Amino acid sequence: MKDWATNPDESGMYVLSGLAGIGKSTIAYTIAAWADERQHLGAEFFFSRDEADRRSAKLFFTTIAYDLYFAKSGAFKRAIGKVLVTNGRYTGSPQEQLDALILDPLKPILNALPPTLIVVDALDECDDEARFILTGLRQLVQALPSFKVILTTRPDALSNDDSTTQEGRRVFRLHDIEADVVNEDIRIYLEHYLSAKQVKEQLPHLKKQWCASDEQVERLIQASGKLFIMASTAVRYILDTFWSAPDSQIKTLLDAFAQGHTPFDNLVDFYTVILRSAVPANCRNTRLVERYRAIVGTIVLSQVPLSVPSIASLMDIDIDQILVVVRQLQSVISVADDIPRVYHKSFVDYITDSEQCEDINLRIDPMKRHTRIASRCFEMMGKRLKFNILELGIPARFMSNEEGRAKDGITDEKLQEKIPLVLQYASAYWDSHLNGANIDDADLMKELEKFDNGRVLLPWIEVLSLIRKLDSAPRAIRVALK
Repeated sequence: MKDWATNPDESGMYVLSGLAGIGKSTIAYTIAAWADERQHLGAEFFFSRDEADRRSAKLFFTTIAYDLYFAKSGAFKRAIGKVLVTNGRYTGSPQEQLDALILDPLKPILNALPPTLIVVDALDECDDEARFILTGLRQLVQALPSFKVILTTRPDALSNDDSTTQEGRRVFRLHDIEADVVNEDIRIYLEHYLSAKQVKEQLPHLKKQWCASDEQVERLIQASGKLFIMASTAVRYILDTFWSAPDSQIKTLLDAFAQGHTPFDNLVDFYTVILRSAVPANCRNTRLVERYRAIVGTIVLSQVPLSVPSIASLMDIDIDQILVVVRQLQSVISVADDIPRVYHKSFVDYITDSEQCEDINLRIDPMKRHTRIASRCFEMMGKRLKFNILELGIPARFMSNEEGRAKDGITDEKLQEKIPLVLQYASAYWDSHLNGANIDDADLMKELEKFDNGRVLLPWIEVLSLIRKLDSAPRAIRVALK
C-alpha cells in the first residue's frame, strides 16, 4: 500500500474491503500517520455511526477542503483559502462542494500541486449519499493526478462494479488473505501484548509476574478466526484493570473456547463471555439487568458521545453506577476524557440484533431504549427550558446572539452553565430518538404533547439558535409531525 501511495504511475484510488473486525480502520490510521510524517497527507475523514456529524456525507467535501487548507502545502492554502473565506460553511450538495471548494480552485494550478493522499475510513458507516462519495472521489483523482485516495469499507457497502479492480481503482479484500499469514500477524500481536513486560506496564500492582504461555497464545489465535478485533478485545479482557487477574481472565476465555465455542465463526460468543462480567447467566436481578440496559443502551444509541455526568443527568442514574458498568466492560467500552465510547461497531451490531444476541438480558432493544431516551429528553427540556435562558438584559436580548452575549459578558463558560451539555444534547437530538421510538408509548406521547406548546417550543428554538443548531429545527418538527 505504501508503494502504491508513492508511485505516480499507479491508480488513483485504493479500496480496502474487509469484514467487521478484520483491521481496516487500524490500517487506515497507520497509513494516515505514515503519510502525515512524510507531509503527504492532505485530508482524512473517518466515518462513524457514533457521531451525527461523522455518519453524514452532508459536509464531507467541505471537511476535505478545510483539511487541504490546513495541510502543509502553501499551494493549497493560497488556492482554497479565498474560496473558503467567500463560502464559509458551504451547504450545497456534495457535488457542488467538490466543484466549488476543491476542483475549481485547484485545476488551474495542477503543476504546482504536491503528491497528496486522502484517507477515508468506514464508508459503510455513512448514512446517506455514500454512493456519491465514491463517485466524487473518483472525479477528484481523475481531475487532479497528484492526488490519491485510500478508502476502507465493508464489502456490503460496495456494488458489484465497485468491488472489482478496474482502470483507475485497485480493490484489495482483506478477508481473502491466507489464514496462515493473518495468524502469524495475530501471533506477533498477542506475544507482544501478553508478554511479562507489557503485562507489568498495564497492571503495575500485580504481585506475581505473569505472561501468556505458548499454548494459551496458540488457542487465542485459533479462536480469533482471522479477526484482529477478537485478538485485541481478548487482550483488553485479559488485562482488565477492574479485575487485575490476567491468569483467571484468560482461563475464563479458554474455558469458554473448550466448551465448544472455538474457533469462533464471529464475535457473538466472544462478546457474550465479556458481557457476563456485567450480567451473569440466568440473572434474575431485574434491577441489575435494567441498570446494564440503561447505561449501555445510552452509550451505544446516543447521537454524539456523552460524558459520564451527562449520561447520569439525562437518564437519572447515579454516576457511580455508570462507572461500575463501564469498568466491568472496559474490554469493549473505552473511556477517555470521561466520555465512554464503544471500541468497535461490531459490538453495537451484536447487542442490538435479536438474532445474534439471543440472551434477552444482554440484548439492547433499540426501540425501547430510544423511547426511554426520548422521554427523558422531553422531561429535561420541560423542566429546564425557559424564555431568555441566558438572562440577557436590555438591549442585549434584542441584538444578535454574538452581540448580545458580548454586551452582557456571556462567555462560553457562562453559556454552558446556563445551558449544560446534557440540555444541549436533549434539545439538539430528541428527534433522532423519537424517530426510533415506540410512538404507541402513552408516556412518550404525553411528553411530546407537553413539548408542543409555546412555553417549551419557543425556548427550544431559542436554545438551538444559541448553540448554533437552528438548522436542525425543521427536521425535528417534521419528525414530530410524522
